[in-house]
Amino acid sequence: MEHSDTERLHDGSSRRVGGRRRDGRRVALVCRTPGLDFPNVHDDLPSYGVRRIHASIISDPRLQDAVVQTFDTVKPDADAILERILAFDPDIVGFSVYVWSLPCFLDVAARLRAEIP
Repeated sequence: MEHSDTERLHDGSSRRVGGRRRDGRRVALVCRTPGLDFPNVHDDLPSYGVRRIHASIISDPRLQDAVVQTFDTVKPDADAILERILAFDPDIVGFSVYVWSLPCFLDVAARLRAEIP
């Protein structure tokens, strides 16, 4: 990619300009941790599948310049999830999908595809 086709971001990664692909180093990992059935108990359960993928990416020396952000939510709010992902401006988006998250994430994925093909 020529210098004129990219823009450098504050974190050192590059952004595509003019519809060309970027360097693929901004990774969004999306998961939905279901709430507990007990309303008085604070829900602080991590999504271990996404955490393992995140750790694998940042520990790989070939990906030392990658910027990885995990988007974990309890509520199936496709609008809010989409807004947060788009604000991050990822090159790659990965979803950890279970029965409780599939309908929402299918919606988010379709809308992401339309926004950043």
